[in-house]
Amino acid sequence: MDTSQPQPASVSETIEGSTCAIPDRSEFRLPIVRLLPKRTGRPRLLAIYDDHLLIGICRRKFSISESMFALDGEAALTAGLKRVRRISFSDVRKLALHQGVAAHYYTLTMRQGRSLHFSLSKFQAGHVTQLLYEKLADQTPFRRLWTSRLMGALVTLIGTGAGLAALHVVDLNQGTWNPLLALAALAMTVAGLWLMFTPGAPWKQPTASVTGPQHPARHAVLVAKPPLRSKTLGWTLKFVGLAYWFVLYSPLTDPFRDWLNSQTDSGAQGYVWTILWFPAPLLIFTGYRLCQRRYVPKQGGDSRQPILFLRPFQDDEHTSLQPSGLTAQATGIRSRSALIRDGKTDTFDLLWSAHPMRVMRMIADYGAGSSEESIARYFEKHGPVIAIGKPGEHLASPGAARMYLNDATWQDAILTELERAQAVVIQPAPSEGVHWELSTVREKVAPTRVLLCLISYWNNPEYYEELCSVVAETLHVDLPRSIPYLKRPAFVYFDEQWNPHVQELSYKNPMLWPVTQDGADLHYSLAPFISGMQGSGHQPARPPRWIGGPSSWVASIAAIALGIILLVVPHLLVAFSGEMIKLATGGKLSASHGASSLRDVTNSAKITLHGIAVPYQIQLPQSMVTVKPPNAQTEYWRTNSDDTLQIQIIADKQTEDLSTFQQQRLQAYKQEEATAHVDSQRTFVQNGISWMETRLNVTLKAGIQIREIDRATAGPQGTVLIITQIVGSSDSDSAYMAIADDAFQSFHFDAPATP
Repeated sequence: MDTSQPQPASVSETIEGSTCAIPDRSEFRLPIVRLLPKRTGRPRLLAIYDDHLLIGICRRKFSISESMFALDGEAALTAGLKRVRRISFSDVRKLALHQGVAAHYYTLTMRQGRSLHFSLSKFQAGHVTQLLYEKLADQTPFRRLWTSRLMGALVTLIGTGAGLAALHVVDLNQGTWNPLLALAALAMTVAGLWLMFTPGAPWKQPTASVTGPQHPARHAVLVAKPPLRSKTLGWTLKFVGLAYWFVLYSPLTDPFRDWLNSQTDSGAQGYVWTILWFPAPLLIFTGYRLCQRRYVPKQGGDSRQPILFLRPFQDDEHTSLQPSGLTAQATGIRSRSALIRDGKTDTFDLLWSAHPMRVMRMIADYGAGSSEESIARYFEKHGPVIAIGKPGEHLASPGAARMYLNDATWQDAILTELERAQAVVIQPAPSEGVHWELSTVREKVAPTRVLLCLISYWNNPEYYEELCSVVAETLHVDLPRSIPYLKRPAFVYFDEQWNPHVQELSYKNPMLWPVTQDGADLHYSLAPFISGMQGSGHQPARPPRWIGGPSSWVASIAAIALGIILLVVPHLLVAFSGEMIKLATGGKLSASHGASSLRDVTNSAKITLHGIAVPYQIQLPQSMVTVKPPNAQTEYWRTNSDDTLQIQIIADKQTEDLSTFQQQRLQAYKQEEATAHVDSQRTFVQNGISWMETRLNVTLKAGIQIREIDRATAGPQGTVLIITQIVGSSDSDSAYMAIADDAFQSFHFDAPATP
């Protein structure tokens, strides 16, 4: 828990709104190891030692073990690499660094003229930059580039192109803007060349190293105000959200769906339905948070010893033990966001991943989306899980039961709970409050009752190195250095002598994921810790399960299929229930909607439509609804309730050439990637008007069949085109043809037409 209380000198004092910065440390535990971003194929590995560095490509099935960090572990590390380059610091002639927005780019130039290029994300580059500065600043120019060479080349290329355009070598018809364009192009070219060849500015060592996530200092809390809690309101919101979801996806919204189809295209409809759907999971998630419990010491009905959960407030709803990847996405455990990975999550991900089974868990107040929820649900069978609540939050974060304390009482409350707790689960961070908590845990709690959840440090070695320093100062323990490089998140538990033991997280059988909406197998993973906590003696760490192989692949495929079934079945039940409600209230089933639509159009009264650009009249069934015309020439577009019969009337006061009309229709469908061919073509006279008729058979890209009849006439009054489309099944073709022919026979010009 973060706090504003005075802390040991190893953590800097901060004021409200600033960040807790761990002071600069000149001593590093060597080697520093980093996995470099992939370019192509296998990832590369960088290891920095006292007098040299090495870089190589990781072999297949290569993994970093603890022995590789030992003083004599370089050989073991090198054995797992290929195409290894070993560079002594004494051979480096120049080092250049570019600090990009998301990454730092390094270029080491050797005395033999060869260069080494590599990059690191900015959250993993701080210690590497500082160590290279310490090793090389005295003997080589350590330059910070203004930008990357590639960006300089790009700016130069743009400036040159603009200059050629200004000189009419490339004719862009710039007119009077040529002089200004020439000056701008010259300035851009010079700037690009300067960025490419400038040596950059000398690097100055920063006064403090701030790496990893920055933890804001906690503002002063004088009055502990708990967030809003109400089981009545929470269950009401969950019921309203579930009912809204039911109504939205049921046939009860068919009238709105028909209206939306007539007003927008299919692409816009997707956005509209997403916006309309979002309040449902929002209401359910809000109700779930309103139902969270509050912990009041000595007032609860549970007489068991509690499990105390300590963490920085910034981790609330931002870390997750759930697996990621395609199977997790298909089964609804995680969202499809590219940013949600490496044990990270956020409130939007917890809300957006609204798989029906996940929704049922939230309704039952049994979520498992965040790491705190998973830990709390597992330890509840051993005792009540309690935590300090975040000051100022309006709704409690799901997970442990919370007590809300002010600055004067929170430390005393933790001391009291530490004495009576049967276990302490810590999700640590190099922040002020956690620093005090770790020191206190060392003094007050037996080591076999302490568990570290290191989900925040998975694939984050720079941040983990900061934590190792804090743990060494507080718990007097050297944590294993391989934890950030493991294939899965890890826990650390201790024996009676405070020796750390790493337990890698295990996942459940993937086939259980869509059913339980919980992929983390804490029952298996934490069994060694539970044994020590209950005094049954130390147990070694267990190997992780379901980590790959044919059985895991088969189970993943089955899980995806089961996840799709569990996703579809609730929607089918909702649709079926909606149909029954419509039938019970005197409505009609959607299955009979097409037949009823045909009867409605057949028995409908007629409405007379008058031409706008051309003086004509035509009568159409009044039950056909209006669709918004795509252009000004389309004067009328009418369709029946299920869009199986559509009639368009296009008019222009100009006399058009109809000889190419057929090819124009075929070309239009070709651009839509549809298959169309002419079934028949003829000319005839109707009511003294000469018509050209073309019948087309069309198959859209989605496989939908369309029978189209195009009738066009052109004369002194102008040009009129009547398009009739029958969409879908051909069972009602004859009936729809009769309706279209009846409408066509009613057409006539207000003024006599010339045949």
